[in-house]
Amino acid sequence: MKWQATPSASLTLNTQLPTAPFDSIFPCAPTARDCLPQPGVVDPQQYLDILSYRQRPTFRLAYRNFKGLRALVTSQSVEATPGVAGERWYEIRRTGESYSLYQQGTYAPADGVHRWMGSIAMDKRGDMGLGYSVVNATTVYPGIRYTGRLASDPLGQMTLGEGRSSTARVSKRPPNSRWGDYTDNDGRPGRRLHVSGT
Repeated sequence: MKWQATPSASLTLNTQLPTAPFDSIFPCAPTARDCLPQPGVVDPQQYLDILSYRQRPTFRLAYRNFKGLRALVTSQSVEATPGVAGERWYEIRRTGESYSLYQQGTYAPADGVHRWMGSIAMDKRGDMGLGYSVVNATTVYPGIRYTGRLASDPLGQMTLGEGRSSTARVSKRPPNSRWGDYTDNDGRPGRRLHVSGT
């Protein structure tokens, strides 16, 4: 890249990394932003926006440089099971000039709770933390939870159970369907930050 009076840049596709099948299109109605029901909310126009119609990770690609390899982690909101949102995550590794999808998974315990709008990070040991928003139609008001895994755990699994960072006592109401537009997880124990765009 050249950052001078006449800047120029070129981008070249390095490689494509095939993933396991997943569904990033969540069924929403009446618009593409009215998706996730909330307790006590009967008007679908007041459901929360999952943002999965964008079909991409919802935040950054977090980077770690280990001696001999580089690791990148990211996550996105998907339809994990019919009508239930889950948080899909990936670890990409670069060794020398080669990239590979080292591991991937979808975090969605079978409890009917939607998990979406996540962020993921890795610490210097290779342990990971995954934070995300939660809600369901009956008992779970919009809130924030987290899970994680140790570097020594089986690949593709978040093994450390689920913790709660914050829980609302009311549903999010108009003027719009937005909740938790931005999340951040910097990979240091006890240092997760969640900023809501409501």
